[in-house]
Amino acid sequence: IGDAIRSAMFADEILILDSDSIDDTCKIAKKLGARVENQFWLGYGPQKNKAVDLASNDWVFVLDSDERISPKLQSEIISTLDNPLSDGYFVARLNNFFGKNIKTCGLYPDYSIRLFNRKRGKFKNVPVHESIQMDGNVDKLNNHMIHLAYDSLDEFIAKQKLYSELSQKKKNIFKALMSPCW
Repeated sequence: IGDAIRSAMFADEILILDSDSIDDTCKIAKKLGARVENQFWLGYGPQKNKAVDLASNDWVFVLDSDERISPKLQSEIISTLDNPLSDGYFVARLNNFFGKNIKTCGLYPDYSIRLFNRKRGKFKNVPVHESIQMDGNVDKLNNHMIHLAYDSLDEFIAKQKLYSELSQKKKNIFKALMSPCW
């Protein structure tokens, strides 16, 4: 969390919405000057909407703890917010798997809306694989952020299992027989 916060230190406010973490997240965040609020876990979409609602400013950049704002992206965000021409902006993620940046296999640029006016956008109310829905025009920023996706195969498997449990897809025997990949 410390590196994520340090990458966003140019912002007017850094807000951490903690869900009763048992590590030093809150202590580290407060030491770095972040505002820390607490909310029991609501699911990814609702939790991020709660954090956006708590923000002091209308323009927000949503950054997960395993993501970093690159220096080039930082400069672009600052200049974009001097005169925003859109209501939201897609930002590319450079995914890092097992210590390697991946720019192939359809994993780059991995765009998602991250910078937006909270009066014009909000996260879909879903427990996992949340995305921002905009009521307004959206453009793309040119520079990427870094996503430290997985350090090990064990971490990858554990996260995929968690996402599968959170999505709570109902089993459909007929569909499974007709489409084994499903």
